[in-house]
Amino acid sequence: MNKIPKRLRVGAHVWKIVPTDALNEESGTTDHCNQTIHIQTNVCEDHMGVTLLHEILHVCCRVVGLDGDKRFTEEEFISRIDTTLHSILKQNKLF
Repeated sequence: MNKIPKRLRVGAHVWKIVPTDALNEESGTTDHCNQTIHIQTNVCEDHMGVTLLHEILHVCCRVVGLDGDKRFTEEEFISRIDTTLHSILKQNKLF
């Protein structure tokens, strides 16, 4: 990933991506109420990309109602988020 986008479209919603050096233990955080993702910037570019994908997966889980739900096998979980993740990546020209 060459650069972290400033915004991320998720369906009809636009999430703000905020670069920061102020996170303590985490490399990224997702604020669902304010539709904001914070990404730690004092790490290598690949790490920022992985962190952004990690936070996007949190968004996917919330969108499809899986946040905090541990009733699914790995395959069921992936099957529930794959379409949402694909849509987000295509909509934001990340795929």
